[in-house]
Amino acid sequence: MGSTIEIEHARDEQHARIQALDGLVTALRYEAHEYANRLHVLSTLLWMEDIDAARNFVSELTALHHTGPVADLSKIANPVVAGVLASTMSAAKARAVTLVLDERSRLDALPAGLSDAAAVTLFANLLDNAIDAATEMTGVRRRVKVAIEQRHEGVVVEVRDWGRGLKDAAPCALAAAGRTTKPGHYGLGLSLVRGVVDAAGGSFALKQRRYGVLARVWLPTMNAQQPRKG
Repeated sequence: MGSTIEIEHARDEQHARIQALDGLVTALRYEAHEYANRLHVLSTLLWMEDIDAARNFVSELTALHHTGPVADLSKIANPVVAGVLASTMSAAKARAVTLVLDERSRLDALPAGLSDAAAVTLFANLLDNAIDAATEMTGVRRRVKVAIEQRHEGVVVEVRDWGRGLKDAAPCALAAAGRTTKPGHYGLGLSLVRGVVDAAGGSFALKQRRYGVLARVWLPTMNAQQPRKG
């Protein structure tokens, strides 16, 4: 019985890695396709001898290179997390939502209590909820920001949206199975996040901001304690 459970667990882990890496490959292919189109435009401008326009276009491409998903993810050492972030960035862009990774973010390794499969569950659900909230907004509020901080005692993950907020629902109640502020949804996403965090010995909180919500997850290293605030 034990060996069967271990085999199923290994399969789940492998499936999570494949899904995340596939997302990363898709995002890289999309970026390569975009750059191919832009280089074609640049070639046309040079053929037309419109040097000023070509120079300005090169400046734009340089700026895009330093702010694109690949540049953003350079400090995320775990390929599964990098894959989830890259694929979600592409999905957000398709929905006209800007998803950015805080430039100070860094992840050297997952905490011992968090598997690759659990990391996919954690990041995918937090980001999906934030993107859903952003799609209801207009202008600069159609954005989501994620920050990952690697500490000696663990990892802090924060996902911030500028949506409508928690309304009248209590933050702790939303993380319970079946609770949601979105009509037509069963609210399982936050419950799954709560389960992953609890299994890793961490903490999970939703905080109302003036505009939107901040989801904060603390994942300790083995035998680490919750850090003091501030």
